[in-house]
Amino acid sequence: MYHWGATTHSRSVPDMHSTHSTHSRRTALASAGLVLALIAGSALLAHAVSYTGPTTTLSDAYTSTTGVTYTFGTFTNGNGEMATGAAITFPAGTSVSGATAVSPAGTVSISGQTVTITFATPVGRGAEYSVSIGGITNPSSSGVYNAGSLTIFLANPANNNVRDPQDLPTGDYTIGTRVLTLSVSPTSVDFDLQPDVASPVHDVTVSVTSSHSYMITRDITPDAASFGLDVTGDASGPKSDGTAALVDQYQATAPWTTPGDATYTATVTYTVVQD
Repeated sequence: MYHWGATTHSRSVPDMHSTHSTHSRRTALASAGLVLALIAGSALLAHAVSYTGPTTTLSDAYTSTTGVTYTFGTFTNGNGEMATGAAITFPAGTSVSGATAVSPAGTVSISGQTVTITFATPVGRGAEYSVSIGGITNPSSSGVYNAGSLTIFLANPANNNVRDPQDLPTGDYTIGTRVLTLSVSPTSVDFDLQPDVASPVHDVTVSVTSSHSYMITRDITPDAASFGLDVTGDASGPKSDGTAALVDQYQATAPWTTPGDATYTATVTYTVVQD
């Protein structure tokens, strides 16, 4: 009779990879309200941009995420102007070097933390729109942020004469810490083997909680071949965000060529990398 053993280990990956501490998740918040520019206490200015909010929404509200789209407002042009562009100054710690004009489309120029967009097609009188800027990298520190005022550049739709730009407030948004935890249970599996006889199947559960989609891989040390360890199951490949219990099946079949009366150990390492 032979005795072989396989030991499973979980490995934490720093920062954007797995950790064994759980972080609280915070959700971007925005206040709600309506501000109107008035003439004589009643009429909306013919040459003013009104807004709903102010609001700022992010396509991903976690630290250090790249390629994030920031959307500001909903804005409505008055009847006497069209919007030809916009400018916004992002808070320190936010990388804007890859900024792109998502909506409205246009050309981008960057100076320090300020992103300026010249709209490819002006937004017409009375039109409702938001300003979305992509390619932003979130700051590495969690917390509540605000980009200050969004400047809308205006022109007279009748003759294209430039009007004074209008500064509009933007909403607070919260950047939360990424969440990634990994655990394995049980942490060891023992096989009591006869030569060339398959062992019973043992289930090993790999538990993952992640705020983002991720890739999980398993690595089995070469000495597993000495007792024919085979590992199959769910704990491999791309996975969606959330909490998952991924089950692997462990089975061993010792070949006749492996010397008996000995204990053999193999290590299976699971690694999770967030997108």
